[in-house]
Amino acid sequence: MGVHRNYSYVICPAKAVASYFCEAFDVDESKLAYLGLPRVDFISEIARVRRADRKDNRIEEVECEDSSLRLKARIEERYPVLKDRGLRTLLYAPTFRDGRPIDAEGLLRRIDFRSYNAVLKLHPLDRSEIRFEAARAEGLIIDEDFGAIDWFSVADAAITDYSGFAVECAVAKLPTYFYVYDLEEYMKERGLNIDLREEAIARYVFEDAARLMDCVEGEPYDFEALRAFREKYLECEDFGNTERLAAFAAHSMI
Repeated sequence: MGVHRNYSYVICPAKAVASYFCEAFDVDESKLAYLGLPRVDFISEIARVRRADRKDNRIEEVECEDSSLRLKARIEERYPVLKDRGLRTLLYAPTFRDGRPIDAEGLLRRIDFRSYNAVLKLHPLDRSEIRFEAARAEGLIIDEDFGAIDWFSVADAAITDYSGFAVECAVAKLPTYFYVYDLEEYMKERGLNIDLREEAIARYVFEDAARLMDCVEGEPYDFEALRAFREKYLECEDFGNTERLAAFAAHSMI
């Protein structure tokens, strides 16, 4: 198929993934443009709402767009348990396994719902059924109404696995953990471009859910490691990416 041929440029997030983009789009590296996407601006704006709402926030004033504030309000209106319980909220967004169900129960069993709310955000194509009794636990939300990044406005931490969603979590400056219970099987069946165990955030990669939750509950998060991970795979600023992309496109058409 030639659907990805004849591009003048391909937007690439970082040099660390340049070879993968060249292979995927069958282009020479000279055609890669290292630019951020408008999505980064959107994520950064949503994350401002969360940072402005936290008592431990080191920024005294964080101005937020009305649209981001309305998004947070819509989520809390749809799920009043988030405000009623007044607990930290964990967002679990696993990768689509394409034919294999997600073992969400393995993680849910280890979450203390007396201390946390948890949001399970499955891939839109995932039809995994949650049969564990925690599906009826107060504080567990199995959401189908909002996008995964919408939850950055209220979540206190994120748990994911092999998805590029992890980089989006890093953009949002959201403590990010990796529950990779099927790591060897996934690598054998689908393969991975990066080994999370060799990245700056390696200490937050767990095959065992109990150890992951011990880390969430008992260890201060290393935001410098998260920043290094984000900067390796996304070489752009938090804001202004829409304008820079538009300027690049306009200049390229001259």
